Amino acid sequence: IGNTQLISLDASKFDTSTLRPATQNFLNKTKSSVILLFQTKNGSLLCLIGVTDDLHEKNSADIICKSLIKTFNAKGGGNKLLAQASVDYHVDLKEKMISTVRKLLN
Repeated sequence: IGNTQLISLDASKFDTSTLRPATQNFLNKTKSSVILLFQTKNGSLLCLIGVTDDLHEKNSADIICKSLIKTFNAKGGGNKLLAQASVDYHVDLKEKMISTVRKLLN
C-alpha cells in the first residue's frame, strides 16, 4: 500500500503470551510496516496490531485499533506502536478487518 507493507498472519497455533514479543521483534527488524497477527480462541478473534516507528505518526496502532473497535464492535486498546482488538469470531471477519486496515492506510 504505497510504501507501507501490510503483513497479516494467522497466529492461532502460537501461545498468546508470545504474540507481543514476536510482533515487537518483527517491528524492530523492518521499516514502513503494519503487522496484523490474528488468533482465534474460545469463540473470539484477537487482532494484534503493530506499527513500525517510522509510521506511527501517520498510522498509529491505537488509531487503527480504534477504527476496528468502532467498525466491528470490538474491545481493545493500546499505544502508537502496539494495540489489540478482540471481537466475537464469525466467518470472514479476519478478511474484513484486513480490508478495513488496508483502506485506512491508503
